[in-house]
Amino acid sequence: MTSRISLYKLMRQDMRQRGWMVALMSIAAVIVFPLMGMIELENKLSLLEEPYSYFEWKDLLYWYKDYVGPKSQMAVAFVILAAVFLGITGFAWMHSREKLDFYYSLPVRREKRFAAVYLNGVMIFLVPYVLSYVMLLILGAVEKITFPDMVSWCIRTAAWNLLCFLLIYSVAVLAMMLTGRPTVGVLATGILLIYGTVFGWVLEHMQDFFYKTYLAKTNTGKIYSPIGSYLYSIELLAKEGQLKISYVLVVLLAVILMTALAMWLCHIRPVETSENALVFRQAEGILKVAVTIPAALVIGLWVASQSVRSEKWLLVSALISTVLLNLMIEFIYHMDFRKILNRKASLVVSLVLVIGLFIFYKYDLIGYDTYFPKRSEVNRVAVKTDSCLQYIELPGDFYIDESLDRLEIPMNNEIYDRLENILKKQQLEQYTKEDLPYEEAFYVMFHLDNGRRVYRTYYASKEQQVQLIRLFLHDSAYCQSAFQMSELLTCNIDEISFSDFRKAYQPMNLSKEEKNWLLTAYNEELQKTNILDLRGKQPKAQLEVECYEEDNGARSYQGVSLPVYEEFTETLGMMETYGCTIQKEILPEEVEKVQWEDYRKIEDEPVYKMETAGEADILTLAPEEFMGGYQDLISYNMQGFWHEEDLEENMTVIIYWQDGSVSNFGIRKGSEAAEILEGRKE
Repeated sequence: MTSRISLYKLMRQDMRQRGWMVALMSIAAVIVFPLMGMIELENKLSLLEEPYSYFEWKDLLYWYKDYVGPKSQMAVAFVILAAVFLGITGFAWMHSREKLDFYYSLPVRREKRFAAVYLNGVMIFLVPYVLSYVMLLILGAVEKITFPDMVSWCIRTAAWNLLCFLLIYSVAVLAMMLTGRPTVGVLATGILLIYGTVFGWVLEHMQDFFYKTYLAKTNTGKIYSPIGSYLYSIELLAKEGQLKISYVLVVLLAVILMTALAMWLCHIRPVETSENALVFRQAEGILKVAVTIPAALVIGLWVASQSVRSEKWLLVSALISTVLLNLMIEFIYHMDFRKILNRKASLVVSLVLVIGLFIFYKYDLIGYDTYFPKRSEVNRVAVKTDSCLQYIELPGDFYIDESLDRLEIPMNNEIYDRLENILKKQQLEQYTKEDLPYEEAFYVMFHLDNGRRVYRTYYASKEQQVQLIRLFLHDSAYCQSAFQMSELLTCNIDEISFSDFRKAYQPMNLSKEEKNWLLTAYNEELQKTNILDLRGKQPKAQLEVECYEEDNGARSYQGVSLPVYEEFTETLGMMETYGCTIQKEILPEEVEKVQWEDYRKIEDEPVYKMETAGEADILTLAPEEFMGGYQDLISYNMQGFWHEEDLEENMTVIIYWQDGSVSNFGIRKGSEAAEILEGRKE
């Protein structure tokens, strides 16, 4: 007969036995939040008092917001470790046959006891966490540290940490339900927490290893496991301030499903198998295959990265790893070396699947490298070609796929035909993955009608890419996204300097308003200019803008180069008004000597490798001997929107000025300057 004892009384009985967990969790929470917070806060406040410190009150607010927010590394570690610890220790009694016999002999339903232990684990975490977190906030309030939306920010942080605790905690409990030994339970918990991320990593790197048109995407595989999802979500929450409701609901649904599954397994779990490695013996072979394949491929990919003939070693090392991992897992199951060859069928299946995956990727059975969508399937398209066009990149612009998402425009027949023609002429079969013509690479994103985005890396000559990008530059939306001046105007600007063909990074001492006026004028002139008309032209000057992002009181800087052409008359005029002396042409009377360095005789050396000047053919000319050639020099101080495609390779010209400064230049291919130098050499 089942007892009518209430769930509350069961929880009280269980809590008495877990008093040490309550004490340990309370001590850990106090150390992580108020104690460490007090120490860190004292350190930051002391920085404010130092006379020459760059640390200001606003930096303290940035730090405090991050410290009490989702990006706090100590809080994240506390949540993960607490969830794993409470999940494993709370249900460790499931791995003892004596304890199971005792508990199951009592007239209490298994589900009720499961619920009591499960809820106690949540309470042991929740109460110390909330109280310690509130104590941390009180410390900030005492020092009068506040920021906008502080209450909602802290509530969102605490709520999300609690939900992610439940996610990881449920996984740990589920692992304990599936296993019968404490060590295997710990191992299973670790596997379940990271398996999805590892599997996604393997798929991504197998594609990158074999497919020649593969383009890596942001955050691939991160959200496919509880740990990865948690770490990804806190970055998103810290950046955006909130999460999509659909994402929150998915995590909540995962918690409910895993908790329900763990409770069901508790109900059907046989007592007599409680001290086996796995409680359900029929799952041993399946689990062995599921663990072996990604682990073997991870090892294979690592070995391949160390070798020259990488494909062969990937297969060989993956097969050897498959065999060894199978033997190791069988030993864990039985703890008996005589039984490590049990379940030969699962070993054969693992080997066949590893070989099958190798063949699948090696011979591109799905036609990944030859894929090209039908015109009727494509709604929008984006192209990024770094080899011929310079894009304006702002802080945070790290990933190519995110840039492509920003650059998409409606697909038209002319763009489609041009891309299709390039794809047909690639002839990638003549290249191995290692010797692909990466200097000819450009990136494409197809946005299909069904909402799917397809990313690829294609290869074409620079002239083919120029003809393609011309079609995109006719679209004003593409130009605005490519050069992002509107976004730059909203960035934090630290300082602005300028370069001309004679000197680089000459400082401009501008006020905040003057910086904004200058960049606004540049933006207005850029919007009026057809980028296509600037090809082949050299800028008269270049603005070097140093912008930054604030993160945890620290600044991450990124330089943005803005070429200023002769058409930008207002910008050039403002620069001169602000005290910039721009040298727009080379005056021979200011030149001391011209030196030509020819590296063509040095094989396999990078273009313009100045440190090997002793091995180059060097020719020194007087200024008047180079008359007629100055206009054909391309300054290395300035980079226009179009990358120069017609420079003489492995040559450079160095001009030594009368004032002692030095400038480096490239030479236009087939120009008068090149003829002068070749003639002087002879």
